[in-house]
Amino acid sequence: MDGNDVTAVYAATQEAVEFARAGKGPSMIEGLTYRWYDHSGFAGGRVGVDGAFGLPYRSDEEVRQWISRDPIARYKGWLLHKGLVTPEELAKIEADTHRQVQESIAFARQSKDPDPSAGVLNTSAAGPMPATQFFNRSGLVTAGRTARGGPHVDRSNGVAAARRPRLAGEKG
Repeated sequence: MDGNDVTAVYAATQEAVEFARAGKGPSMIEGLTYRWYDHSGFAGGRVGVDGAFGLPYRSDEEVRQWISRDPIARYKGWLLHKGLVTPEELAKIEADTHRQVQESIAFARQSKDPDPSAGVLNTSAAGPMPATQFFNRSGLVTAGRTARGGPHVDRSNGVAAARRPRLAGEKG
């Protein structure tokens, strides 16, 4: 499914919800989309420019092609084409959303830092997983580090050993 098509994502989600509510079990929705920036969001990025350019593992043209499929811009165009909103209504929605985001940022900056352990709640059916590293306003906060400073990693499969239960018969 085109993960950049808001209406397609909505339809697939509705179908999955109906399936689950009918007691037929879970569904998996695969939406094909694209990350305009690198994994950390810093490399190739420029202030005021959408997308990260000049990266060695993809072409700038590839990034431009995906940006042209921006789901927000496409959905706004669809809403206008269908006559469901006016340009003025969209402008008001954008202004209200921008204001809400700015208020949320101000609230977050005025709030105390959350407990780092909250970041690992509800991430596994086995319960909270140990925190291995977090950033806060004071810098890096570490826990569960090895003597060399890195997280303990089970090199057999690349999964942090502290984060997964041992399998039956697995040597520890």
